[in-house]
Amino acid sequence: MRMVSDHQINTQMKAILVPLVFLLSLTTHAQQKTIIRTKTELLASLKNNPNKTLINLSTYIPGITLDIRYATTNNFTHQILYTNPIPYLRKPAADALKKVQAALNKRGLRLIIYDAYRPLSVTQKIWDHVHDSRYAANPTNGSGHNRGLSVDVSIISIMGKENTGLNMGTDFDNFTDTAAHTFKKLDQQVLINRKRLKATMEKHGFKSLNTEWWHYSWPNNGGYELIDISFEEINN
Repeated sequence: MRMVSDHQINTQMKAILVPLVFLLSLTTHAQQKTIIRTKTELLASLKNNPNKTLINLSTYIPGITLDIRYATTNNFTHQILYTNPIPYLRKPAADALKKVQAALNKRGLRLIIYDAYRPLSVTQKIWDHVHDSRYAANPTNGSGHNRGLSVDVSIISIMGKENTGLNMGTDFDNFTDTAAHTFKKLDQQVLINRKRLKATMEKHGFKSLNTEWWHYSWPNNGGYELIDISFEEINN
């Protein structure tokens, strides 16, 4: 009987595994780069998975407050990055955020939304300004916002003034260490406010981003594609 050495076995295994790993990487890359660019394509993607439906948070979640910064010049770019915005999230994320709002309402609080779905082309504009993966998504891969899975939020008092969030230590889109969840050199009330938001969001399935206290994402467990469609086309 011909004996096969360990070296020959290892060589044969490498010959099999290397092409396999390469093919898997190509498959993963292809999945990441699936981009929906028209409303027709978006509607077609919903046929086999209704969970991919984009839900309008402003009508779906009672009492929610909107302060969509990228539709104004009140953002770090000082430019209007998109117009006619609707705060969209995919259905599972919208359902979870509705539960967050209900939980906060019991404490006399409510959500304020700064951003939800945003077109991939807008992520490119933001990346051109920031170019720092701690605070902005590389448009090569896209972001949870482009998939309708991420939302930028804070909390305000039910009796508070419109668009005035609780003190979180920094404003939305503050690209410094102070905005991180791990930054603790803040007033005690600020830490309490951040902890309350984070605990409530995570309790209902969202994942936090350490560098941005306002940013939360729903897991991409449903093959949610990147979307690059203007609000005008979606709303039409």
